[in-house]
Amino acid sequence: MALRLTHLLALALALLAAPLAQAQNWKPSKPVTIIVPWPAGGSTDELTRLTAAELEKHLGQKLVVVNQPGASGAAGTRKALEAPRDGYTWTAGAVQDLTSITDWHLFLSVANLPLDEGRARPDGKANYFGMFVPKGVPPHVVATVDRIWGDHIMRADTLRKYAASRGALFAPMTGQDAQKAAAAK
Repeated sequence: MALRLTHLLALALALLAAPLAQAQNWKPSKPVTIIVPWPAGGSTDELTRLTAAELEKHLGQKLVVVNQPGASGAAGTRKALEAPRDGYTWTAGAVQDLTSITDWHLFLSVANLPLDEGRARPDGKANYFGMFVPKGVPPHVVATVDRIWGDHIMRADTLRKYAASRGALFAPMTGQDAQKAAAAK
């Protein structure tokens, strides 16, 4: 009797956990567009393309980087914010260029630090770069990107090497940590 109760309890827990696991396993059915609001070839474009390649490995879908410069980054960012909230349009860039960080789920990767004679100033504010997913997308999109960011992007040697080669800090973070770091801008 106790064994049967244990099996029933295990089955109940498995059934309850299944929707949670599924919610964190978003599989895009079409390519995801990442709008870089700056011209091609710059550091934001390079970092976005490197990060997109890492994400593609784990999302199982192509991430298409589209450069849409204009209005000091506002045109492309606005287009991403105004896109349907289906999870298929993101933007990328520097946190300091966002008009409101509260409109976005932040997935940060690299930080530029102010330098003084070649050394990071302890009083300097970091300028974080990353990918931004608009708030209001389905929760399973954010949960999936958050899981991939934590499991893979935070350990990506390609991004770590990129940051080091540019004198930047590899500082990946998401969620509340990213919001706090961005708010300190």
